[in-house]
Amino acid sequence: MKTFPKLVLVLGILMMVGGLIGAGVLYMDMRNQRHLHDHIAGVKFRLAEQSDWQSDTFSIYDTGSHTLHLSTGNATGKPSDVDAMDEKTFYRGALEIRILDPSDHEVWSKRIDGSVMSLVPPPDMAWIFIDTVNIPHLIGGSWILQGRVIEADANFSKTSSELIIMPPQA
Repeated sequence: MKTFPKLVLVLGILMMVGGLIGAGVLYMDMRNQRHLHDHIAGVKFRLAEQSDWQSDTFSIYDTGSHTLHLSTGNATGKPSDVDAMDEKTFYRGALEIRILDPSDHEVWSKRIDGSVMSLVPPPDMAWIFIDTVNIPHLIGGSWILQGRVIEADANFSKTSSELIIMPPQA
């Protein structure tokens, strides 16, 4: 009878250790999944104002197709504002975007004007796909995402925008 309580104690300890290891593995997997679907850099600016280069640094953890998006929000708008979709309010400005590697060499750049984006002042939030940037090699160090407004559009005075880069999606 004395061996049964010892056996139960040993089994309980083994189950506890196994549970802790399983929880650690699950935590690491959840943390990696969150990182894979989170943007890795963001540059904020206003489309209604011309600007100098705005920058944010980021690190590359995976090679492949990184995507660039422009997120534009209208803090004063409401989802019920349907008149914001008037064709006369398409963005008529222009943006310049570039990505620099850790040695400050330009690896990608693009000038985008409003006719390409088809962006209107959103009633609340709008996401526009800009482009896909292929990064074939892992290079350690801080990469730089830069963006600037080179032609402003006063129709977007109530909005704020963020240019973001997303990692490859598995």
